[in-house]
Amino acid sequence: MQLLLLLPMAFLLSPAAQAGEIIGGKEADPHSRPYMAYLQRKEGTNYDGDCGGALIRDDVVITAAHCNIEVGDFYVLLGAHDVTKNEPEQQRIRVRRSIRHPKYYLWTLKNDIALLQLEEKAWLTKAVRTIPLAHEAVEKGSVCSMSGWGGTRAEENSTFSPVLQESDSGGPLVCDGEAQGILSFGHPVPPAIYTRVPYYLPWIEKTLRELDPQSRVWQRPG
Repeated sequence: MQLLLLLPMAFLLSPAAQAGEIIGGKEADPHSRPYMAYLQRKEGTNYDGDCGGALIRDDVVITAAHCNIEVGDFYVLLGAHDVTKNEPEQQRIRVRRSIRHPKYYLWTLKNDIALLQLEEKAWLTKAVRTIPLAHEAVEKGSVCSMSGWGGTRAEENSTFSPVLQESDSGGPLVCDGEAQGILSFGHPVPPAIYTRVPYYLPWIEKTLRELDPQSRVWQRPG
């Protein structure tokens, strides 16, 4: 299943807010979204996709808290275009630590944001890159992009969907090259619900300092 690019109109005004209708969808150019991460659970010899995410540091992925990623048999797949194939650009790294927002609430999906620390640093290549986090909320009516693979379990339809799928949860809403939101809910119909990244920057930065005082998440200057 190839990476699908969707173009929603963004209306992010609160910590968890709606985005407008998706206005188009197409297969993304291979490795044109090198920050994209695919969260997988290992079941026997298979890897089943659960959620999306974005690489924000060479050893940290941002995603949705409700994806319920725990240490053990969870992995992050980076550098993938078609997640059903073994591509030479792919890197699969085990999750070392999963950190949910301390005030995440399952029943309302409030504060639906989490950070995943990887067991080893990703090798940054043309197909694997970090993405900067937005400092300010996007203006209403901005056109942003959302990418995702959908589900890869055997019982799921393998065709492209014109709307966001449940398995795309945790993927980034990207506006002007920055991660502006994290998909919290977008299935089965739009509008999707995103967790607004700028609101959570203090928590993100504090958590990253605790993980590695010498390292910082990449943020665009200015």
